[in-house]
Amino acid sequence: MPYTAISKDSITRIEYALVYLFMLSLYTYVPITIGDLKIPPLLPSLFAITLFFTSCKGRVKKSTATVIALFLLLALISIVFSPSPLIYLGERTKGFLYFTLSIVTAASIQATLSRWDRTQISRMMSLLTILILIGCFMENYLGLRALSDTFREAIIKTDVYVSDARDINTSGMIRPKLFTAEPSFVAIFLVFTISNWYYTSNERQKSIIFVGFFGLAAFLVRSPIIFLLLLVYTAGSVKNFSSEIKGRALNNKLLLLPFLLLLLVTATFSAQEIISQRLNEILELEDASFLIRIVVPILVTQELMQTSPMFGAGISGYEYLEEIIYTAFRELGIHIHFDIDEISRRIVNIFWAIFINFGLFGGVIFILLFHKLTKNAGVSTKANLFIYYSIVIVYTQIMGGFNGVRFWSMALITALSFVSLGASNQLKGEK
Repeated sequence: MPYTAISKDSITRIEYALVYLFMLSLYTYVPITIGDLKIPPLLPSLFAITLFFTSCKGRVKKSTATVIALFLLLALISIVFSPSPLIYLGERTKGFLYFTLSIVTAASIQATLSRWDRTQISRMMSLLTILILIGCFMENYLGLRALSDTFREAIIKTDVYVSDARDINTSGMIRPKLFTAEPSFVAIFLVFTISNWYYTSNERQKSIIFVGFFGLAAFLVRSPIIFLLLLVYTAGSVKNFSSEIKGRALNNKLLLLPFLLLLLVTATFSAQEIISQRLNEILELEDASFLIRIVVPILVTQELMQTSPMFGAGISGYEYLEEIIYTAFRELGIHIHFDIDEISRRIVNIFWAIFINFGLFGGVIFILLFHKLTKNAGVSTKANLFIYYSIVIVYTQIMGGFNGVRFWSMALITALSFVSLGASNQLKGEK
């Protein structure tokens, strides 16, 4: 039977609290460390699954459950046909279990938020954006950094960011981490919240507000990741402009040209005044972070395709890739020391990680299944699919851990921003 967004009064305070706790845990993304044992972040899963059983049990469509089952089957097949499956079975089993948990978590939070209308989602995303920007301002200028550092050292413990000296050299200041492991976490979450706010907001002046959010994020966070918001905005502008051309009604959209000009000026100023040195290093292929995020995954994929093209290394088969990854780092002149438990975190590009874990054949199946999952969520028109996939591509370039809770949750939540986009103020679907 079809379902629609329900009234605000029908959503309990407990549900609101759990959703915001989920978002907070997704933002901080704190792993669990017990002695030498490192466990991926589990708090988002705890909140999402609790929401599923308390608020929306039975709201995951059968077709969606089938796609999830096919994803898991693909992961199992990748293990069976991977190089030396028994030797590296332990890590692959852990990867499969986390992959399962991540998809179930994302489906649970998507089912929960499908009960919310667009206004509620928009308000949540704008509130989270504003709170993070205020927090970054306080960390940069009002002494909140000491508390943030204390939290990070006491709670996060592992993978704590230690490149403050590089930040001062390239960005002119120590970039804010704001209770996360590193500055990129802050930037990633802002890309997520600002994108979803923009595409769910009914504000008449949202283009101007978007420019404000972008400018403040670029100034306060000083991360190249923030500039990917330009792609998010451009994708929507192309879609809207194309629609107006077909309808022969360009007058309203021509009014957007001043906003586009303002956004361009803001982006240019930000790039020149805030992260110009960092951008120069990226363009000259001298920025280690860029090389690790973009170039290393390509080199690893290229090498792996020569030995295991069909199903790759198998899900979480990073032990098999140890020497290949080390070689890629050495070829680029990046001198970094990490143990076997950290290798998986060195492939920080989800797009290429899909082909590394599943190979060419498995990777194509993965993409087809993801498309089916997207259609099941209700993203149906070509225009909405174009914008949505543009945002997902941005996510794949700024995050690692394709089998992690963060990517899957952000991707499936974002899909809801494009359900019935421009058609109604409700989120619709079929069971």
